[in-house]
Amino acid sequence: MIDRLHGITIFCEDIREELGNKVSLIGILPDNLNLSSIPGTLPKLGIYTRIHIPITWEPCALKMFMSAPGTERMLIGETSLELMAESLDMAKRLGGLNGGLTISTIAQSFHIPEPGRIVLECEAPNETFVTGSLNLGREAA
Repeated sequence: MIDRLHGITIFCEDIREELGNKVSLIGILPDNLNLSSIPGTLPKLGIYTRIHIPITWEPCALKMFMSAPGTERMLIGETSLELMAESLDMAKRLGGLNGGLTISTIAQSFHIPEPGRIVLECEAPNETFVTGSLNLGREAA
C-alpha cells in the first residue's frame, strides 16, 4: 500500500483514446533523446502522466507543470477535487489500495531551442513531486 502521492510520466509521439476507456501510447520515447539538430522541432510530443493516490488520501485538486529548455515553467493540465474523490470512492468500492488519475496532453510542433531536460512536476496542496523527465541532446556528428 502506498502512503503518499506518486506518479510517472511517459513521453511519446502520440496518445490515442480507444474504445472501452482505454488509451494507446504510440512511439514511446527513451529517457535520453538525441536529435539531429537543435534548435529543432518535434512534430508531436505526447505527455501521459498516471498519478497513484493512497486510498486514505484527502481528495484535492492536482496541477501538472512542465519545465523545458528555454521556457518558463508552465501549467499543462489539472484535475479537480471532485475527480479525485470519485476515483478514491471507486477504488474503495472495488477493494483497491489506491485510486488513480491520468493527465495527458499532446504538444504540436514542440520547439526545442537548446539541449537540456524537460521536467514534469505534479503539484498538490502540500507537496510537489517530479513524475518524469526527458533529456534532449544532439546526435554525435
